[in-house]
Amino acid sequence: MASSIEFSQRYTLGTIDKILLDAAHDAEAIYELLDHQNVEPFIDLNVRTKKNFSTI
Repeated sequence: MASSIEFSQRYTLGTIDKILLDAAHDAEAIYELLDHQNVEPFIDLNVRTKKNFSTI
């Protein structure tokens, strides 16, 4: 498994501006990291999460 930085260094054919992840990645730190990297996340919401994120 590679981090997002390692992934972008290995696969240089283009930029990543959207990413699809499963509910295991539904954590505030991941949202913040992707926002910092200007990547739009599509993450299945984890029903056990403590936060309530609404969708638009």
